[in-house]
Amino acid sequence: MWIRSRRKRCRHECGNRPRARPDGTEPGTAALYDLAMLSAMYVMFTGFLHGAALTGSAGISAKDFADRAIPFLTAMTGGMAAMAETVDRADYATDVQPLEWTELDTLIRACREAGISSAPIVLVDELVRAQIDQGHGAEAFARIHQGLIQD
Repeated sequence: MWIRSRRKRCRHECGNRPRARPDGTEPGTAALYDLAMLSAMYVMFTGFLHGAALTGSAGISAKDFADRAIPFLTAMTGGMAAMAETVDRADYATDVQPLEWTELDTLIRACREAGISSAPIVLVDELVRAQIDQGHGAEAFARIHQGLIQD
């Protein structure tokens, strides 16, 4: 009985898991996809936990923060496909929000004032500023992708 209920629960909870897809003939491609998805996951969870720490500094529970963050972050992931197309084209021209509008100083200061590490935000700020310093301030946020590539 316990095993059946566990299987049923797992099917319910894991119902939206990604399906396996062939990754071509290169033997390391599947592992590379796994590592890249883990990278995205860890950074996303770090961002969430950072937000929970920041709101927690004002006595807001992580659950209350999650209730607001989940729909927002879900909506933000909808932009990943368009961002991926921008990266693949390497055409970072934008009519939306250029890098030079990405001002993270207020967020960094708020973290410090709340006694929360600003490390995750500082990392993003450094990537943004590096692109601006290289003359790419009028380009899209996706341009930081170039700053992640090491020669």
